[in-house]
Amino acid sequence: MWNKNMTEDRLSAEDKKFLEVERALKEAALNPLRHATEELFGDFLKMENITEICYNGNKVVWVLKNNGEWQPFDVRDKKAFSLSRLMHFARCCASFKKKTIDNYENPILSSNLANGERVQIVLSPVTVNDETISISIRIPSKTTYPHSFFEEQGFYNLLDNKEQAISAIKDGIAIGKNVIVCGGTGSGKTTYIKSIMEFIPKEERIISIEDTEEIVFKHHKNYTQLFFGGNITSADCLKSCLRMRPDRIILGELRSSEAYDFYNVLCSGHKGTLTTLHAGSSEEAFIRLANMSSSNNAARNIKFESLIEGFKDLIDMIVHINHHKQCDEFYIKHR
Repeated sequence: MWNKNMTEDRLSAEDKKFLEVERALKEAALNPLRHATEELFGDFLKMENITEICYNGNKVVWVLKNNGEWQPFDVRDKKAFSLSRLMHFARCCASFKKKTIDNYENPILSSNLANGERVQIVLSPVTVNDETISISIRIPSKTTYPHSFFEEQGFYNLLDNKEQAISAIKDGIAIGKNVIVCGGTGSGKTTYIKSIMEFIPKEERIISIEDTEEIVFKHHKNYTQLFFGGNITSADCLKSCLRMRPDRIILGELRSSEAYDFYNVLCSGHKGTLTTLHAGSSEEAFIRLANMSSSNNAARNIKFESLIEGFKDLIDMIVHINHHKQCDEFYIKHR
């Protein structure tokens, strides 16, 4: 497997020195955020088998386990959870992404921690009062399973056409079908995406687009990882990767107006694209794709129904995962 150390062994002394300086500058910028994070949530971030850490402003930290159970932790005795320390953490998160958070014009912040975890912070007047700071930290999936694990665990057992679905996903990924995996938060969409990547031919070039590193390349050597955040959007990354000769594009998640850029990628004839989105069924997935696309100025003159029909022509398969982390719908295009 290709790794960073193998790459750095081939660097010149000048390039190595340059990287050392760049990393030192980056670490210096990250140190305040690292310290603030460790002070508040260090113990919780070290926990295994968790997907979310939430603080609601009442001196209780809630941790969501992989099994879907919320566990509370009383932090009344921890001085770190004072309003001043919580605001310091919020400002460090904002500074990291060159953003602002305050109780006036910018009470909502979407950012990341130093190690990539997504963090959402909400202040008053959006919260109930001046003393309430809401913090949600999403722990990215670090687990990778082979597709056989999903079969053995009964992932497809709710389907009447179970064997057909298993064959379809294996063959479809191999020959370059466009696949969407949808479901709710924490349903395991990305974990499933990582498993079906094993069916992409090993010689193909893959470009992934994420805001937080979750996709793992265990079977492929010719790949590039793009990350968006700050002034760089997922749409920017999508447009860039089309000039980077990809055989496959894996877009971690569709969330907003970049869905129309995704639509244009598919319209250009690009095959074998994988992505995820939040939706309750395949039909809802098409509606959501059209809704998100409609928020893009470039699509303002396109009829909503035309966008839905367009996506139905372009998407070959949709896998819906329920909150029990099982596939309860497997859509295949039949036209």
